[in-house]
Amino acid sequence: MQWGLLIPQTLAMKKKLRKITISESEYLWRCKQYFHTKGLETALYRSETTLTIYSSQANNCKLHVKFISWEDAIGGNPLFTGMPIRRDKLESPKINLNKPRYVREVLDYILAQNLWDDQKENSTVLIEKGMNILRQIGYDVFEDNG
Repeated sequence: MQWGLLIPQTLAMKKKLRKITISESEYLWRCKQYFHTKGLETALYRSETTLTIYSSQANNCKLHVKFISWEDAIGGNPLFTGMPIRRDKLESPKINLNKPRYVREVLDYILAQNLWDDQKENSTVLIEKGMNILRQIGYDVFEDNG
């Protein structure tokens, strides 16, 4: 299956970095959204949400976590709007990655699993399948086939 052009959401790009403190360590974070058009025959899109976290403990130390989900013209991207994450289950979790609660849960998991060294200077870590992290945390989410 071929996806269309990657289109950034300009509103998300204007947001400034936000601060979060976990275990006395300070981090800056932001969430950006992109979508790939499938074609004009459908209103559904493949949406990519990227959570970027910067460590204040080390210079140029970044973490990028990519979440692949759906998006439609009315409901938007569930990870950006807080809509139910599964289209097949309306009672499924409502996860909004613009809320510090969910950023904290994702970062807590990543740090506990040693998936990112937030003390290492000039390092960038990319986690491609963020939905798998949400599943490991305990959320009922669909498979991230990236």
